[in-house]
Amino acid sequence: MDEDVAFYDKISPILAGKKYALPRPALCPDCRQQQRLSFRNERCLYKRKCDLTGQDIISIYSPDKACKVYEQQEWRGDKWDAMEYGRDFDFTKPFFPQFEKLVTEVPMLSMINNQPENSAFCNQTTGMKDSYLCFNAIWSEDCYYCKGLGKCKDVVDSLRCNDCERCYECIDCHNCNHGCYLRECTDCLNCYLCKDCIGCENCFGCIGLVGKKYHIFNEAYPKEEYAEKVAFRKKASSKKSLSASFQSLMMKTPMKYATIIQSEDCIGDNIHTSKNAKYCYDIAESENVKFCYDLRPNNMESYDISAIGDGIEFSYNTISCGIKMNHLLFDINCRDNVNNIYYCNCCVRGCSNCFGCSGLVGKSYCIFNKQYTPKEYEETVAKIIEHMIATEER
Repeated sequence: MDEDVAFYDKISPILAGKKYALPRPALCPDCRQQQRLSFRNERCLYKRKCDLTGQDIISIYSPDKACKVYEQQEWRGDKWDAMEYGRDFDFTKPFFPQFEKLVTEVPMLSMINNQPENSAFCNQTTGMKDSYLCFNAIWSEDCYYCKGLGKCKDVVDSLRCNDCERCYECIDCHNCNHGCYLRECTDCLNCYLCKDCIGCENCFGCIGLVGKKYHIFNEAYPKEEYAEKVAFRKKASSKKSLSASFQSLMMKTPMKYATIIQSEDCIGDNIHTSKNAKYCYDIAESENVKFCYDLRPNNMESYDISAIGDGIEFSYNTISCGIKMNHLLFDINCRDNVNNIYYCNCCVRGCSNCFGCSGLVGKSYCIFNKQYTPKEYEETVAKIIEHMIATEER
């Protein structure tokens, strides 16, 4: 499409005074998504040794993997330097085998679990407290067996919930309290087995209600009778019969084609407060994005990005990155104020203008973990890209 061509042209890097056009995708959006996700182990944890200290650690890399793995604090410490693995690019060989060799040799971060408190068995998380087996979650407390949480407390067995408290087996819920078996509900209190309800309180087995109280299977009841009838249904009905009644109601109730809330010109599902998001899923507060999945707030002007944290823009084909980043192309696990980095793995905390690097912290103008001057960097990266075009690697 013309808008896609315009986007690829807009974010194509300019090096040594020449623009190098991004390669057009050879795969469909779903296949590109699968390709990105193949680089993300989110929920499989292993016990292995830290290759720096020899201590037992929890890691997303199994013991049989050939790569070196350092425990999080050791990886971030000053006992080693990723620049020691720097090397020249060999123009007689393709790019990707050389990059794979570098990534395999540079120590890997065991997992991404930032600022945990009694929450060791969590990954791709920040600020978790007293939580267990939670993934892709931030600033939540006393949560267990969940994915995609944001600022939740006492939530168990739930998926993609934000600002929720005392909830069990809830999916795609926002600002709900004391809820069980809720799906796509917002601002609900004391609700059970509900779907697509907004601003409801004390509802049981309801679908598509807005601002209602004391309803059972979409029928209103006096407040005095509600608790008694709900208690009787929970006691007398098996979970199977309740499910059958709920499914029957679903067949009679018109369903929304998608959950798109406070958004403009969007195509996809589970989109909140976004604008011009096309073929996107599970995103919030994002603008001018396409073919994206699982975006935290404040992401803009990007295509084909997945599992992204707060604030990425002008980026393409990138996964597991986050926190104030600009112009990332083909990157994995890069985060914390990084800019203009291409084909990089786990480069963090202020890295900028890096190409084909792994494990760098706060470095600029590096290629294959080797330092260059700004002029040398642009000239060498331009030559590498031309080499990649010649070897048909882009």
